[in-house]
Amino acid sequence: MTLHTEVEDRSLTSLLCSNAFCLELQGTDAKSVLGELVSGFVRAGIISESSEAAVLEKVLEREQLGTTGIGQGIAIPHGKHLDVTSVVGTIGISRAGIEFNSLDGKPVHVVLLLIAPPDARVAHLQALQAASNVLREPLTARHIQQSSSIEEILETITDAEGA
Repeated sequence: MTLHTEVEDRSLTSLLCSNAFCLELQGTDAKSVLGELVSGFVRAGIISESSEAAVLEKVLEREQLGTTGIGQGIAIPHGKHLDVTSVVGTIGISRAGIEFNSLDGKPVHVVLLLIAPPDARVAHLQALQAASNVLREPLTARHIQQSSSIEEILETITDAEGA
């Protein structure tokens, strides 16, 4: 087992698994949407099917501690699980909006889910900071929400990170 105590200096783009993206989330609440995103990690081979329920449970446990709906239509849920060897992320988009108990009380349209190994505390915090830095920019969040392809989303994030 590899320990992840070192500091990882990676861009948000490098953490994202585009094969797990969901451009048309179907869920209308946080739990169902998080289930869709975790399933995306399974489809992409990032987490095992046998760990799917446990990963979702970890993310939901974290959400119970306090909302990860940061406002402006953005949520950055996250959790830790042994099934990943480094911090990974995926993005889901809801055109209709999701009730996520967001800090500003508004629906969430862009959800960026991060999963980290349990021993990757520093890397996990760095990933959360990178996600927040990129997604808190209203124009970036709007471009992601309006994207019709994975390539558009990645280009928007890459541009935001370079700004």
